[in-house]
Amino acid sequence: MAGGSVQHIADAPLSLGSISVIVDLPSGVGGSMECAVAVGSVDITAPTWTAISSNHYETSDYETASQALTIMAQAATGGVTAILS
Repeated sequence: MAGGSVQHIADAPLSLGSISVIVDLPSGVGGSMECAVAVGSVDITAPTWTAISSNHYETSDYETASQALTIMAQAATGGVTAILS
């Protein structure tokens, strides 16, 4: 990210159950979401974000935005569902 930028990090570890996330970023704010599930599934809907891997998505301006949100969602059992826009 560019020098002097602000980054917000949200870490959501969970041992049992599911994580549901809806992210609607304003323009000019970059975003990254990465999910890890030991037993279960990850379902990410992100039509305007770029797939880095099947469980990791970023906005096109994530590395250059002056402000960014980084979400790491981890579940031991259950799943992660995310809608990113």
